Amino acid sequence: MNAFSEVAFAVVKVYKATQILVAGSNVITVKVGDRHSASGRFRRSPKLFATEICFDIQYLPMADTETIQIRLLEEGDPPSIAAAFANMGWNKPEKQYRRYLDEQAAGIRTCFVAIVEGQLAGYVTVNWRPTYAGFADLNIPEIQDLNVLTTYRRKDFASRLLDRAEAEVAQRSSVVGIGVGLHPGYNAAQRLYVKRGHVPDGRGITHQNRFVEEGESVALDDDLVLHFTKRLLPE
Repeated sequence: MNAFSEVAFAVVKVYKATQILVAGSNVITVKVGDRHSASGRFRRSPKLFATEICFDIQYLPMADTETIQIRLLEEGDPPSIAAAFANMGWNKPEKQYRRYLDEQAAGIRTCFVAIVEGQLAGYVTVNWRPTYAGFADLNIPEIQDLNVLTTYRRKDFASRLLDRAEAEVAQRSSVVGIGVGLHPGYNAAQRLYVKRGHVPDGRGITHQNRFVEEGESVALDDDLVLHFTKRLLPE
């Protein structure tokens, strides 16, 4: 039994859980009774003994966890995703998700969607071949295009999508990358990534995938990005 399995077993046993709802590289959410779940995040000790792995438990309302499904993007998803974001006033064309499907089939990208009671809640992708030089040069996969519909925000769905994406990356890489915009529209994302342990990669900021030089003037738009990395596995 590996370290994660030991922690998962402990959470299930201690909390008398009846079902594992979400399992990621460092998080497990289990069903406890009929109305609640317990979500545990754990970390290894410096000595890397399984017995020294510790985790902090949070109770979450079962309404937020009971019916969530995180799965791969499927052939029938693009129209419904585009329509859901159009209802928010966002321009997310269907062809974008058709491209994601093609890239997923080619092994270039993996796209996870979150479904709650049959309805789309959000999605996230992992780009295995990012164009950003700081990641491409080091073969670091990049988490991209994390989006959660307004109805499902502030309910931990973004974190659960990130947990799933990081778990996928951890199977191939010990480090994951992510980029975040610098204008105020990205304030929540900036805070979230820092809280999850992401740190700036130390290479400065980019605009349209080009490093910005000192003293240069650029537009503060979606293309002005700071990139972060997070270690998923011990060195």
